[in-house]
Amino acid sequence: MAKLDEKAAAAMPETEAPKTNGDPQTGKAAAGSGEVSAARDVPTYVYAGPSLPGGLLKCNAILKGTLEEIKAYYAEISANYPEIEYTAIAKLIVPVSKLAITRKNIEETGNLANKYYADIEGMVLEARKKQAEKNGGAK
Repeated sequence: MAKLDEKAAAAMPETEAPKTNGDPQTGKAAAGSGEVSAARDVPTYVYAGPSLPGGLLKCNAILKGTLEEIKAYYAEISANYPEIEYTAIAKLIVPVSKLAITRKNIEETGNLANKYYADIEGMVLEARKKQAEKNGGAK
């Protein structure tokens, strides 16, 4: 589990509050405002699916980094929870700008986003059931 946490730190740098000093039209910083962070240019995504077991990925989690970095990191979920297929999870990692549309599609029966969400919910239930059996069997 620690392995995932170390990779998360490398793949998704800490975000920083947006700078509000300066002229928004010219982009020039006001005196004393400091340097503009390079992290502001990093794309931002959101996971629109249901929360996964063990806090691996929570609903509406904000993810920073390239889509390839994010997907590579979360592809390891299948190593910890083989019942959860990463392909459905990847379909619900969307740019922040598309979150409202994705949420609407999740609520619409017959839509692919709705199917992915339901599939993940089923996988999470199966993973929790297997974990409960494993914990109950150890007694």
